[in-house]
Amino acid sequence: ISFSESADILVMMDSSASVGQKNFEISKTFVKRLAERFLSAEKKGNARIRVGMAQYSESPRMEQAPT
Repeated sequence: ISFSESADILVMMDSSASVGQKNFEISKTFVKRLAERFLSAEKKGNARIRVGMAQYSESPRMEQAPT
């Protein structure tokens, strides 16, 4: 992954009961690894990458604003 321009990336996770606890934990691991890849990606010029995470069930909730 490489970025030539700045980007704010927000990952949305489904935390509804239909996902189930096991699948939610698998999803959390995936999102953590994805964020780490984005943040450690090659950045050209002045590109800045910010990653955040929100979850939704009945209503959305910001867990980590893009930083």
